[in-house]
Amino acid sequence: MSHSPNRAISATFIHSSNEMYGADRMLLRVLSALRHETSATVWLPDDAPATEHKLSNELASERIEHEEHRLPIIRRANLTLLGAMRLARDTIAMSRVFRQNKPDVVWCATSAALPAALAARFAGVDKIVLHNQEVWRPREASILGLFAIPVDRIVSISDAVHNSLPANARRKSIVIPNSSDDVAQVSLPADIAVTRFLMASRWNGWKGHETLLRAWAMAKEPGVLVIAGSAPQSGTAVNVPELVESLGIGASVEIIGEVADLHDEIRRAHYVVMPSDQPEPFGLVAIEALSEGRPVVASAGGGLGRIIVDGECGHLFPNRDVSALARVLARTSVAESLRMSAAARARYMSNYSREAFEQSLRAEWERLIAE
Repeated sequence: MSHSPNRAISATFIHSSNEMYGADRMLLRVLSALRHETSATVWLPDDAPATEHKLSNELASERIEHEEHRLPIIRRANLTLLGAMRLARDTIAMSRVFRQNKPDVVWCATSAALPAALAARFAGVDKIVLHNQEVWRPREASILGLFAIPVDRIVSISDAVHNSLPANARRKSIVIPNSSDDVAQVSLPADIAVTRFLMASRWNGWKGHETLLRAWAMAKEPGVLVIAGSAPQSGTAVNVPELVESLGIGASVEIIGEVADLHDEIRRAHYVVMPSDQPEPFGLVAIEALSEGRPVVASAGGGLGRIIVDGECGHLFPNRDVSALARVLARTSVAESLRMSAAARARYMSNYSREAFEQSLRAEWERLIAE
């Protein structure tokens, strides 16, 4: 790629949602890290349902240019003949727009945005990047691997994500762990009378809400459990309020829905719980908890098994094991969470600081542009 040293690289970032969950927050950090290296425009899907907390609002507050387009996003609705035809139509239409705009780089912010890589290659875009934030299961890898052929570089957020790629994609992948914003000073929870737990995620079927709630009932409701988030825009969802009611644990479970600032809720908690039934690609909420000095109770698969040191800055249990999670919950306490606070903070500072992420990302960006 040839360019004037005085001209910022034009980059179009393709994102698959307009919410404020993990992948959305990481896109903001990527844009922050590359703010001096790029002239960035973010494309968001025009079919995203309206939500109270939106990525587009954050982009506007940061004065980052963003547009809504009919994007070729891989969703469950596309897994039909008609859906595949729509996906192909939208990919061709996007290629025409790329030819008109001529960006230097196209950045696919999630695997679901990978059809944009095909559109970019057809349009002659010089560099294409995938920020891979998902573990590809074997069946998915056979399909996504084809979409990833045009990609020049894959930034994988964990070893688990990197290792799930097919061989041709793995050769183009580099691991750069996610990061969390630092906090000026760790503050301990004001309430130390009752152990307070927080789970914050979309109510996807694989995120482990049912595992946690059944374990909570089995452990005799060992405190107050706060559940943030809401049902996903697509895919299998868990009806959390209905499940809480059926288990008879409504007195100790608070459902607060989506929140504007997750860190506020983390500061009120003694533990953050991530009970995913499938291996987590990374576990952004986990490092956000560690940055606040909060230990994490997590399932051991995927990225979480590398982030949490069992017994030091939290507890690990086998995926889907309700009884094992119940035993962990039953032995937690306010006193233990306070003892683990310093180790949780140290784990964040040594491995997942924003400075380390931005330095690694900028270095890889410079290598990509220089090639």
